[in-house]
Amino acid sequence: MDSAKSFVLPLSREILEFPLPNKSFILYNVGYQQIFGGKSGNDSYSDSISFWYKTSAPPSAAADMEAYVRLHKLQFGPELAKTPGQTYVDAIYSGSRPKLA
Repeated sequence: MDSAKSFVLPLSREILEFPLPNKSFILYNVGYQQIFGGKSGNDSYSDSISFWYKTSAPPSAAADMEAYVRLHKLQFGPELAKTPGQTYVDAIYSGSRPKLA
């Protein structure tokens, strides 16, 4: 989904508050995903945020994301794209399932 508000259950706070680079550095759309594990959907839970951004973003953008990931113990996968000047970010939260508001 390209909207954090498109889910039946709200996304985790860890993903909703993920520090994004300035909009002028984000390429395409920011994407969100929510996964429930097991037959009943109660065995496991994860949600994620992913996006491409320009590597011309200030170094503080990458530093802020890395610090946030460490603080919240997210799985993190920044990787340089085959197209120079772009980085793909995928941050995943796994843990307790959010509650309905």
